[in-house]
Amino acid sequence: MKKVIKDWKQLAKLKPSKNYRLIIGDCCGWIVPINDEPYPHRGNSDEFQCNCKIDSEEYINFFDHHIYLSTHTFYKNHYKESTKLLNKYGWKNIEIDNWDKEEEGWKKIN
Repeated sequence: MKKVIKDWKQLAKLKPSKNYRLIIGDCCGWIVPINDEPYPHRGNSDEFQCNCKIDSEEYINFFDHHIYLSTHTFYKNHYKESTKLLNKYGWKNIEIDNWDKEEEGWKKIN
């Protein structure tokens, strides 16, 4: 059974996968290569230092290895896509909660 991640605080507490880590701010974040580091002096920020090789090939593929988790991560159908991304990058035992589920249940009743 997968662990349901209820909010950004729980998501931020996940340990790195084999090759990736999460860098989470207040309400957004990134899936980044394990060697990238958060800026420690910026508090609860989603900013990080990219430590990838900077050559033309790596630069072109930046977003293949740096995945933005938007403020919509827990809403509408975005929670499904966010779960797929996290599973793909090594967090296979988790599922992102749907913050709209109560509202969707209410719509079905009415």
